[in-house]
Amino acid sequence: MKNAVRLLRRIDPSYRFSWEVYDGILAELLTENTVWLDGGCGKNLAIEEQTVPYFKIGVDIEVRTDAVHGNPNHYAVACLGLLPFKEETFDLITLANVAEHFEDPDTVIREICRVLKPDGKILLGTTNLRSPIIFMGNLLGKRLRLFIMRKFMSAKENDIFTAYHALNTAKDLERLEGFTLERINFIQDINRSNHLVFLLFSLYHFLTKNRLTRSFQTNIIAVLKKDRF
Repeated sequence: MKNAVRLLRRIDPSYRFSWEVYDGILAELLTENTVWLDGGCGKNLAIEEQTVPYFKIGVDIEVRTDAVHGNPNHYAVACLGLLPFKEETFDLITLANVAEHFEDPDTVIREICRVLKPDGKILLGTTNLRSPIIFMGNLLGKRLRLFIMRKFMSAKENDIFTAYHALNTAKDLERLEGFTLERINFIQDINRSNHLVFLLFSLYHFLTKNRLTRSFQTNIIAVLKKDRF
């Protein structure tokens, strides 16, 4: 698979996996004085890997035994729709692979807006419902989707959550009340767990990398800025 990735880079030197683009933007947004919340932090790796921010905390809805937190203050159990923080606490809130699971995105966004400072930002990485791959996958039942992801993408059952895709297009993000969409990237992420899947996703990347079809790629990474009222 390493050779396949090298070949992809050789054919298209500009290609970046979604995590590379996301991490690059995150590095731009973080400073020593940033007060940062990572929503849906999972194992809390993003928080612990970054050493720059003044204050940082990962939040998830359950206690995870595999969570990484060198400092207990770096991890909290909470629902994103009801955060245990004061108004206008954070400069930055990150949401990596979380927004597709929002059943009620309006409630979550209102709460995020409440705890963000004026001009605070959201960095959001999620799937793109305009992509035929994501759209068709969304139509599958959980069992069939789990079988495909297990068989071809090395996914485990506890890594797969119900996806609602209620906040998963560029238009959805442009219409968010209280926020301005500052930046959006469309990225064709390429799964590396299976050679066939890697090949198919790579081909789809080359079909959709031009300006006219880019909005059909599987992933969105966006930066939104809280409006001043």
